[in-house]
Parts: sequence; C-alpha cells; structure tokens
Amino acid sequence: MNCDNIKELSFAYFKDEIDVEQRQKIESHLHSCRSCSNFYLFTKMNFAKIEEARLKENDPYFYPALMAKIENQNTSSTLISRNPVLRLSLVSLILLISIFSGLFIGNYSAELYNSSTNITEPTSEQQLGLDLANNEIDIFNDLYINDDE
Repeated sequence: MNCDNIKELSFAYFKDEIDVEQRQKIESHLHSCRSCSNFYLFTKMNFAKIEEARLKENDPYFYPALMAKIENQNTSSTLISRNPVLRLSLVSLILLISIFSGLFIGNYSAELYNSSTNITEPTSEQQLGLDLANNEIDIFNDLYINDDE
C-alpha cells in the first residue's frame, strides 16, 4: 500500500468500515511510514475533538437568555432616539449654538486683531471717497478726500 491509498482509506479506517486484511496492510504501512503515521495521529486527534464537541450538552437556557438580552436592548433605547421631534430639536439647538459661537469667536478675534495693529476704520466720508476713487472711471479720481489738506 502506498501513501495515497492510506489517505483515501483513513476515514473508513477510523469508522471501522474496512475488512481485516486492509486493516492489517494499513497498520503495517503506518508502522513503516513516518508521514502517514503523523497524518494518522493528526486525524485521530481531530476526530476525538469532533466527537467530544458533539457529545457535549448544550445549555438549554442559552437561546431564551440571548433573546431576552436582545429584547432588553431594543426596549432600553433613550428618549431622544425614540422621539424624532426631540431629536430634531436637539440637532437644531446644537447647530444654532455652533453658529453663534462661531460668530462670537470671529468678532472677538477681529477686535483683538484691530486693537493689536492700531488700525482705525475710515469714516463714512473717507469710505465714500475711497470707493469712488478706486473706481476705474476717470471722473471720480478727483473726488478722493485727503486728510492732509
């Protein structure tokens, strides 16, 4: 018998589904071939583990306990997640707070920047003169108000 035959007949060997003559040939080959002997021990160990797992009793309360936990998760949701009006109100409130705090931070940082650079804002007359003077139409170039005069 060769190694391929042994591997093909190994499952039948473990289940005692082969005749005595083939059993003796397999056993003699297992004593002479180290790789087939290792394969036999590995397969025998796996069959023993499978049989052990098959014979274990399952916990009869596992499924009801699992279903109870799933039901508790579904019913223990928060008030906000169950009520869409409260959820929308909360999101709107957070959005408004974010907008107003952004405006406040922007104004405050602009004031700090202006106070640190000592830039004074132009008066309305100066602004009008600047707006007209910056225009590309030539007739407005002489309307620029100069403070030096």
